[in-house]
Amino acid sequence: MLDARCAGGERKSMNNKNVFVLEAEAKQIANRLIPDIKKHYNNCNAVYLPNNYPTNRAKYVFITMEPSLGRWGKDEIKAKKRIADGFKNFLWSSEDFIFQYAISKYLSVDYLITDISKIAINSKVANINRQDIYKEWIVYLEKEIKKMSIIKPVIFSVGNVVDVFIKKNIPRISPTKIIHYSPQAGNARKKARFENETKYQEFKTKILPSEEEIRSFIQKLLNKSIVNCELCKEIFDRFNNKTILTESRTELMYTYYSVFINNKNI
Repeated sequence: MLDARCAGGERKSMNNKNVFVLEAEAKQIANRLIPDIKKHYNNCNAVYLPNNYPTNRAKYVFITMEPSLGRWGKDEIKAKKRIADGFKNFLWSSEDFIFQYAISKYLSVDYLITDISKIAINSKVANINRQDIYKEWIVYLEKEIKKMSIIKPVIFSVGNVVDVFIKKNIPRISPTKIIHYSPQAGNARKKARFENETKYQEFKTKILPSEEEIRSFIQKLLNKSIVNCELCKEIFDRFNNKTILTESRTELMYTYYSVFINNKNI
């Protein structure tokens, strides 16, 4: 059962002021870009989705693509309502939480996950005009990393699309590529497993967390990140009577474990 003390979101840290400034600037950029996106793509749904920032400066930074406007917000009206209730990015799917569990368990609790673009749109629209939208966020992305991380954080690009874009347009960031946590990258999970089947089985029997451990992590992360208790409960209850660590997601956890234990140098 979700802890009733879900009064998270109180960032008593050095990052409070930085978060306020960054969120205001990101919203301004999004509000400037969204009308053009709607104009060119049949008045599609598009909303600014706030990030879930760390309380301390990040030692590790993970750069992903853009928020997908889907299950957490079926349309723009519902999405805006959920955001107004306190919803933030990277706090919805099983993969969102498995990714963050792996980071916090095998790397550090001081990490930043951020999308290049902060505008949540349908993936079909994103596939058409992703590169142009990304270019509008380059300056902001660099500022965001600088304000929210240590001087020289370890940076990861999550997925091939992000890795190619950064290395072409922001080569000074110089990230290390890891697979995306999306189910669409399922084949990459299987490849990592079958290339190291013996190690995978050892991980599965000796290291893999239990379902209870994952649920406890989800609960604590929600409590820390979202002020609205009802929203916390709504998200958490989706994982009741549901297997989180399916075989495919176990492969995903193993893939991140294998990468992170070899990059833990801070």
